[in-house]
Amino acid sequence: MIFRIMKKELLQNFRDKQAMFWMIVFPIIMIFILGNSLSAFFGQEDLSVPKTKVVYNIKEDTKETKNLEKFFIDSKESLNMEFVKNDDKDKILSDIKLGKYDCYLEIKSDKDIAVYSNDIKNFNASLITNLIETYVEKTNAIESIKDKNPIGLRFVDADSSVKFVKTKSLESAKQPTSLDYYSVTMLTMTILYSTLTGAMAVTGERVRGTMNRISCSPVSKFSVYTGKMIACCIVVGIQVSLLFLFTKYMFDANWGSDITSIMLVLVSLIIFTVSLGMGFARMFKNPNVMSTIIHMLIVLMNFLGGGYVPLDMFGKNNILTVIAKISPIKWTNESIFNIIYGNDYSLVMTAVVINLSLAAILMIVPSIFSKKGEV
Repeated sequence: MIFRIMKKELLQNFRDKQAMFWMIVFPIIMIFILGNSLSAFFGQEDLSVPKTKVVYNIKEDTKETKNLEKFFIDSKESLNMEFVKNDDKDKILSDIKLGKYDCYLEIKSDKDIAVYSNDIKNFNASLITNLIETYVEKTNAIESIKDKNPIGLRFVDADSSVKFVKTKSLESAKQPTSLDYYSVTMLTMTILYSTLTGAMAVTGERVRGTMNRISCSPVSKFSVYTGKMIACCIVVGIQVSLLFLFTKYMFDANWGSDITSIMLVLVSLIIFTVSLGMGFARMFKNPNVMSTIIHMLIVLMNFLGGGYVPLDMFGKNNILTVIAKISPIKWTNESIFNIIYGNDYSLVMTAVVINLSLAAILMIVPSIFSKKGEV
């Protein structure tokens, strides 16, 4: 009997080609629009140091100050700094106040260097100060060796180019691009909207006037709802599979290498959303009230799950991240992203247990409170 109910429900859903079409096409459109319009907010963080702009003026031409100027010229590329010589002190100080330059060096001698900076860019000025101090210390060390042990100079690299710092690049953790992010969140949003598929499996019987005939038949409630649930899950599973394949191969979205674990989480979400729809349809007999509540719930859960925008954009410890814990979508999305980008499976069972537990509650509770003879 369960098989016959499944077959009837599958044929009924597949006949509605328009609904099937839009449940696949609409998320694709959303992924394309959001993925391209919000691309600036996603992807790898830029860890490079911005170019530091330094203006200097040499008051006294000596061997030491000329060596210092040569040091500026030789090191500007390796340190990503721009050194500009300018004698107009008043104009430069005005430009520094406006943030055009990071600092101004007034070099009176190799022992007397004044540094002018904007408070906003004080850190950059500190870098320049430390750089000059390092240069002076190296120069003094070379002069000291030259005076006391000239032979030792052959073991010292006296080149003016900067070799004080060894640069080592650390590869940061891979982050999703906007298309990667919305390929996941729009797919889970599509699953959320399958709540309506589950709801219509029950409400549709009332609208068509077939609910009474089902109630009078010898078919058990368990068979009816099990058959309907399995059929709805198959329909949603087909929609989700097509959307998954499209984003993976047409949008080149990153779904990681462990598709099995991701599908496990998605299947548990499908079971939850179908159960949510069927449960609400049994609790609310008025289809308009039921539809309104479901749509409000979908929008709320999807927002708290980061479906529209990542909640981290509002701050790491904002109140929304705390409230979001009540949304199954939050645990589903987070577990999928952890699998893809961190090889982290710590939230997989959490997401699955939450989804299946809620599904069980939503199927059992309406049965307890339903009236005798009511399906």
